[in-house]
Formats: sequence, structure tokens, C-alpha cells
Amino acid sequence: RKPYPEIAYRAMGPRLKLIVSICIDITQFGVGVVYLLLSAKNIRDFVETFFKRDFSYCYVIIIVAVALLPVTFLKSPQDFWAAVVLAMFTTTLAVILIIVSASMDYEKCSPYQHMPEFSMVNYFL
Repeated sequence: RKPYPEIAYRAMGPRLKLIVSICIDITQFGVGVVYLLLSAKNIRDFVETFFKRDFSYCYVIIIVAVALLPVTFLKSPQDFWAAVVLAMFTTTLAVILIIVSASMDYEKCSPYQHMPEFSMVNYFL
């Protein structure tokens, strides 16, 4: 269930297993907070733009956190396979929309598009 702490345990013992577990927990918490804040901001901006409703950002964070809370109780990706399928379809839809909108804007944007001169410095940057 927890491969990295197990690797640390077998390599260096129980003390390093605990340290690796703590590091992973802190990292996962930080990533979760960033995604929670980002998704709450995007949802708030979406509602404000398209529905002309002004919700407090703090309330949106709480709503998103409560909506995502049941997912955190699942044990493994096997338990929420439907989310994977939904993500696959929404990603496909996003790619299709990007291609369609880029092709619609091509005529207007292509005169302003230019490629910089090739140089090794630009290549590696």
C-alpha cells in the first residue's frame, strides 16, 4: 500500500520509514491545498463570469472541500474507476475544443505569428 516507506524501511530501517511517510504526507497535503485553492478560484471565476453571481471565495473553498471529501475516503484507484473514465472523456473534449478554436483563429492569427531565428542557445532554453 505504501511502497516508498517500505523501500525506506528495507534500506535503512524503521526510523527512515517514518521520515519518508512524514515527507509524503506533507507533500500530499501541500498538493491537495494547492489544487483545492486553484479549483475554488476557477469555479468562483466561472460562476461570476457566466452567471453574474458573486460568491465569497471562502465559501467556494468550503463547498469544493465538502464535495471532494467522500473521494478521499476511497482506498485505491480501483475504487473510483468511474472518475478515471470521466477524466478521459473530459480531456478528449478539451483537446477537441482546443483544436477547433485554434483552427477558427488561424486565419486571424497567422499573419502575426513568426518563428525566431534558430540558435543553439534558444534551442536549449
